[in-house]
Amino acid sequence: MQNFTYCNPVKIVFGKGTIAKLNEIIGPKAKILLTYGGGSIKKNGVYRQVKAALKKRKVVEFGGIEPNPSYETCIKAVQLGRRERVDFILAVGGGSVLDGSKFIAAAIKHTIEFFNSIDMPTSLKDYNITRKDTEKVVNRFARRGSAFGENRDIDAKAVEKILKLCL
Repeated sequence: MQNFTYCNPVKIVFGKGTIAKLNEIIGPKAKILLTYGGGSIKKNGVYRQVKAALKKRKVVEFGGIEPNPSYETCIKAVQLGRRERVDFILAVGGGSVLDGSKFIAAAIKHTIEFFNSIDMPTSLKDYNITRKDTEKVVNRFARRGSAFGENRDIDAKAVEKILKLCL
């Protein structure tokens, strides 16, 4: 493996009244990519509060990150972020928005060549995990109706997608 340094600074701001402080928290020259899900932040007023707090800032929006975000959705956000040259990602929403935004942040910064250069496994085959092993795990969780304790629904299509992604 090649030597490398990876720095992943994260600041989580949580609590009543903190949205109004976004302009103070985010660097003054940051070009922001605002990521969110299906629109609940517009219904509950959070979107309006975020936009008001950042009214003098350059904000590029990417909405529509679905539960258990797909690679295709996240790549669209990566392309937008690269095109707009964003340097700060503000994820507003639940766990799926946060998960997708972590991928988006890494992918905006790095290319596939970077990941290949550090010998990251590209499939479970690289770990000697077979399709049969994967099917056992997936079927166990499919029978329970959720994945890995996260209360996510799993149906036959999800099982098929997991297997395709894994092998």
